[in-house]
Formats: sequence, structure tokens, C-alpha cells
Amino acid sequence: MTEKKTDFSNLFQRIDLILDNQDRIETLFNSFVQKDTTQSNKNDILQIDAVSTLIGRSKNTIYKLVEQRKIPHFKKGKRLYFFEYEILEWIKSGKRKTNYDVSNFAIENIYGRNKFTS
Repeated sequence: MTEKKTDFSNLFQRIDLILDNQDRIETLFNSFVQKDTTQSNKNDILQIDAVSTLIGRSKNTIYKLVEQRKIPHFKKGKRLYFFEYEILEWIKSGKRKTNYDVSNFAIENIYGRNKFTS
């Protein structure tokens, strides 16, 4: 890979190139990571061991989340059940904005448009 010298005359072009590359990488990454819930069975039922593995938390943590009613679940007798799509949606609902998203939001509100993409 050859390095191009970046000076102030082409700085904004390089930033645009980096942002375009980032968008392509994010799109590609999302296509691999996101599971299309319309194609999967929305009635896939998980038990606590599977949820623990899915979200990478201990069973004790899952029990605490259930007790605090912070995670979607069903209880039948003494058994806990979870719908896989609800757990995935619950995870997505906790998404935090990246610095890039926050910067774009601020610029849109200050300038009334997205400065990076226009």
C-alpha cells in the first residue's frame, strides 16, 4: 500500500474518502452481523442457558435482569423463557451513538444539514 502525503490542500478530500470507506465497511459489517428477523422464526424460544450464551452474560446476571424486569421474558411455573427476536431487539434498543453520529447530529442542528456528506 502506497502512502500519499496529505497536506492541507487535500485534507477535506482525504476526510471524505475516509468517511466513504467507513460507510462501506459499516454496510458490509452490518450485512454479516444483522440477522434478518423476517426470515428467522419469530417464535424461537430460548431458555436461560441460551440467552446467557447469546448475550455473553452469566446466568446470575440474566436472573437479575429478569428480577428487575429489564429484559423481555416469560415465566411458566418456575421456568423462564425468552423469544430470540425479543432479546435481539432488546440488545439493539441499547445502542449508543458513536462520536461520528453525535458530531453529525450536532452539525445538522447547527448548520441545518449534514456537513460531512454534502
